[in-house]
Amino acid sequence: MLVGPAALVAPVVEALVLARCAPAVARRLHPATATWLLGLLALGCAASTVVTLVALVSGLSLGELVELWPRSPRPGGPVIAGLAVACTGVGLLAVLPVAGPAARDWWRARRACPAVRPPDGLLVVEESAPEAYAVPAAGGLVVVSTGMLALLEPQERAVLLAHERAHLRHRHHLHRLLVRACAVANPLLRPVVRVSAQQVERWADEVAAREVGDRTVAARSLARAALATRAPAAGLAAGGGDSAERVRALLDPAAPRRVGLVAVAAALAATMLLAAVAQADRVEDRWERLPTPVADTRHG
Repeated sequence: MLVGPAALVAPVVEALVLARCAPAVARRLHPATATWLLGLLALGCAASTVVTLVALVSGLSLGELVELWPRSPRPGGPVIAGLAVACTGVGLLAVLPVAGPAARDWWRARRACPAVRPPDGLLVVEESAPEAYAVPAAGGLVVVSTGMLALLEPQERAVLLAHERAHLRHRHHLHRLLVRACAVANPLLRPVVRVSAQQVERWADEVAAREVGDRTVAARSLARAALATRAPAAGLAAGGGDSAERVRALLDPAAPRRVGLVAVAAALAATMLLAAVAQADRVEDRWERLPTPVADTRHG
């Protein structure tokens, strides 16, 4: 069999284990570490899924080819190029449903931001409804309504602005986009999308608490913003995620970063991909072992 049962089951098992363990892992780690760890593992699992699917489809085609044309010539460059195109196509099918709308929104925001972007990157909108979010385009823009500013005390406003600027500085939108694209490639990773989004918000909370120097003030600011804010359809909002859990996390001491775990996650992700590539390599070996044409020596 060209693609063994273990290779077919591996992406499913990887995704199920990651989805099941993601919440527990996130609770025990600093959110920055958890975000990177989940993203790298999801990327490895998604890449393994794509490569395994391409190997499976190629293997089925090979089986038909060998059965129907046992004396066919050994395939060359066009076949290898076709496999490369197939792999690229599967990858694009996984990324485009997420990357396409994101790129469109980013381009629209980029065209709109230069016209309204103040020098400090903070846009205050005359609006009674409390709103605050970050727009990751044209250098980044933090949008805050006057209703939100009136709701918070001066130190709490500093927490809010630090939170939104942390989203832009650490490019949290790319982390979220990556995990969403991985979940398109392997739908079993969808629970990881929610956990990763929560960790991105907690990461910004931790940055804001560190900059202000008071975790209690940061928790109070978050609680007020979450109670009053309706998260916008676009951008990264201070009130997003599980606000109650985020408040509890701010009232506890910050978890250690444990950067070494990110290296472990990178190694595991690479292992997932290499295992899938090894399976794909068997496709190439099978092509090489196809029988060469045999000349017909019979005379009419």
